[in-house]
Amino acid sequence: MKLIRSFVAIEMPGEVKEQLAPVLREIGELDGKLKPVDPANMHLTIKFLGDVTEGGIVEACRICGEASGRLQPISAEVAGVGVFPGERRPRVIWAGCRETSGRVLVDLYNALDSAMESIGVASERRGFKPHLTLARVRQPGDPARLMDFLTRWDGREFGEAFAGEICLFMSELGRSGPTYTKMGTFPLVGGP
Repeated sequence: MKLIRSFVAIEMPGEVKEQLAPVLREIGELDGKLKPVDPANMHLTIKFLGDVTEGGIVEACRICGEASGRLQPISAEVAGVGVFPGERRPRVIWAGCRETSGRVLVDLYNALDSAMESIGVASERRGFKPHLTLARVRQPGDPARLMDFLTRWDGREFGEAFAGEICLFMSELGRSGPTYTKMGTFPLVGGP
């Protein structure tokens, strides 16, 4: 049985990626073992599904279509940088996303998180924290340099992202990084 590593996400517009380019360049100059994200792969993950069967992917498409059909388009401000899980042991460097269209993003996350349990995807125990992953930290370098970096970019605005659709992606891991293939696009057409 073939398993497909997959996730549901919102693609980022070119303007946001351009605004984040200097941040990515600076991440590349930090010490430690950091793997910056390829700007072409930058997205806002709504729900990571993990390894799903082909039949589960068909069902995930149905779930995405139902959820997106009930919700209106999303707009979010991309601003600031931070780390997960914390500054002492950073594993991910991220740019924050703050929704400016009400609670659509949270409602979408909650709908997908709950419905995807029907295909064997566990509900997320951690709360939903909308963000764009900028880099993965394999081994942190000098904590003072990282803190300097975080302070310098804290609160900086990188633009507004508008999403009229969500996408289901397949993720294939490779030596040079992941390759994402869009398996489905679902318009956000509902709402008041």
